[in-house]
Amino acid sequence: MKTIKTSFSALSKNESIRLDFGMRYVDDILNFNPFNISDGNFITIGDVLKEIQSKKKNKGDLDDKYKLIELANINKRFNRLENVEEVDNISSDKTVLKEGDLIIAKMTPKLGTMFLNLEHNEYIGSTELVEYNIINYDKIALYYILTSNKVLSILGYMESGKNQRRVKSDDIFKIKIPKEKSAINTFIKNKDIELSLYLDKRKDLQKIVDDAFLKCTDIKDIPNNKKLSTSLEFIGDDDFCRMSFHNQNYYKTFEFNKILTDEWCPIEQKFRVSGGKRIPKGMSFSTKPTEYFYLRPKEVSILGINKEEIPFLSEDVYNIIKRYTINTNEYCISNVGTLGKVGLINLEELGIEKDKLLMSENFVKLSPLDKLNYMFYYYYFNSYIFKKQVGLDKIKKMSVPKFNSNKQEEIISYIQDELNEQKEIINKINNLRDELDKQINLFAKI
Repeated sequence: MKTIKTSFSALSKNESIRLDFGMRYVDDILNFNPFNISDGNFITIGDVLKEIQSKKKNKGDLDDKYKLIELANINKRFNRLENVEEVDNISSDKTVLKEGDLIIAKMTPKLGTMFLNLEHNEYIGSTELVEYNIINYDKIALYYILTSNKVLSILGYMESGKNQRRVKSDDIFKIKIPKEKSAINTFIKNKDIELSLYLDKRKDLQKIVDDAFLKCTDIKDIPNNKKLSTSLEFIGDDDFCRMSFHNQNYYKTFEFNKILTDEWCPIEQKFRVSGGKRIPKGMSFSTKPTEYFYLRPKEVSILGINKEEIPFLSEDVYNIIKRYTINTNEYCISNVGTLGKVGLINLEELGIEKDKLLMSENFVKLSPLDKLNYMFYYYYFNSYIFKKQVGLDKIKKMSVPKFNSNKQEEIISYIQDELNEQKEIINKINNLRDELDKQINLFAKI
């Protein structure tokens, strides 16, 4: 346990008189100086950022179409927006984003959830997003400094709140950064150009998987309709009388049930289905490394499982929920919260012993009844075709293919060639970002 000694004098300097360890560490130990810049060589973020009071759009129909920015649309630390949709109706109040040079999320800024809007394009966005104008500082250089590992680390300590943890603008403004230097600006701009070249080469990983199944199966189209018409007769044919968009889109527009030929079967013919388990109330993760791990959707992506982020469990917690383990060649699929995240478990690759990886309640586990092509079904579970079924009430409603081995290998080959190329691009992007951070850290102390 880490402890910090403070004083009433130090506490009184913060408007909200924060007693938590994070703020005391940032204030009393780091002095809001993540780069450890000597006196006279720094300015504060407040010297170069000015907050803008944005207008609001109330939920409901809009007077025109707007590009909608949610936190998930912001490519963290790389100044890109992804999968932005135009909408003419919103289900909750939104912020109009147009006047500012830089937009920063109040929630999760420690992840680098921010982007530049130098052309002042008009968006509507989550009310978590705040606009700022950049004054007397190179805008691109400032973006990369604010999203550097040193600044993001300090933002993590500065979060406050019980459930939805946020950072206030007034606290962000206190962080000290290096004074503007032409050497930093030139280096950052050159790396930004190089990064952009690789970012342009990235492909939508979901689309790669979907294209493989469209190319190699009888499914010729994947609908993305936002508005549907249906009938009471159609709703009545469904066992659960569901009227949600999700159910009607999948079963009415896509008409998946009409293509269930001999190449498809109910999921329970190939897999035993079971669930995960929540950590008992009043208990939490272990603060020390143990031999027991607890897998959540946030550690899972189409590129694999990030072991470094999997939390540990104490032996006491493990013994209470040890029935909910997941082992090699079993699948976990998130069906609560973020739907459709898929993991194929390989304990040897993860460096975890058998029966010591547990699965959160957000997952359903699929255990193969017989030996099968594990990678083929991993990609199928990652496909749009399957993911549109994940939100259904009953697992027996889901269907899986039983394609011949040639068709399975054709799909696997198509996907793996594309994904391997994307992995190389992603590694290059991450290495360039690491180079940027290292140089920013060095320049800051000159």
